[in-house]
Amino acid sequence: MRPPRLCWGRRHPAVPNSNSTTTHRLRRVLFAGGGTGGHVFMAVALAQELKRLDPSREILFVGTRQGLEARLVEPLGFRLETVTIGGLNRVEVTKAVVTLARLPFTVLQGARIADRFSPSVIVGVGGYSSGPVVLGGKLAGYPSILIEPNAYPGMANRLLARWVD
Repeated sequence: MRPPRLCWGRRHPAVPNSNSTTTHRLRRVLFAGGGTGGHVFMAVALAQELKRLDPSREILFVGTRQGLEARLVEPLGFRLETVTIGGLNRVEVTKAVVTLARLPFTVLQGARIADRFSPSVIVGVGGYSSGPVVLGGKLAGYPSILIEPNAYPGMANRLLARWVD
């Protein structure tokens, strides 16, 4: 397996420049995050609408095996790839230490997934898997946005806000 192509904040070569005269459509959309219904249902609704508007559009979800996305996304006809990460809010100290130790590995997992899929945009929807995947994709040079359906942003979206497009 080849290492991901990290662009460290520069635009990935596969993504057209925003100044480009060609019309760039969202051909491939990567949704990162999940865990709970608030994150997953909102992302699925958006993915379904994007697919309805253009049936040829490719959608990929990235989450965890433990989150709601593991049971919901694939039966609805979307691809799902998983990363290895745990939560940080309200967990035992030992679990938080393990999660923080795994974080660099999970960021690289996110960069590899983004590099393989080559998305037009990465959509962070919140939840603990959102952070490393959006950050990994961003380091690989892909544009990213965040969607926050709650009145108060969660930790992942608060931490990612300064890094997204």
